[in-house]
Amino acid sequence: MLPHMSDIWEHVLTGICPKMPPQPRHTFFFDLADPEKTGSAGHPQGHGIDRPVQEYFDVYLGLNEKESFHIGEVVGYKGARGG
Repeated sequence: MLPHMSDIWEHVLTGICPKMPPQPRHTFFFDLADPEKTGSAGHPQGHGIDRPVQEYFDVYLGLNEKESFHIGEVVGYKGARGG
């Protein structure tokens, strides 16, 4: 829900991450906020950062149940929806 988030990620991935030492490998935790408020662009793929971040960090994604179903739908997961 931050303005210019894609620009921020672009700077982090091109200006900061390449200068980091490869070890120790750090952990990166994403909390995507409410996907209904942010839309599908509120998840890492919407910012084009899901794969590049994994090059530099061990990535964990924090989702509640509602968010996980929303993100599953966005990425095309056809699993059962809980109730």
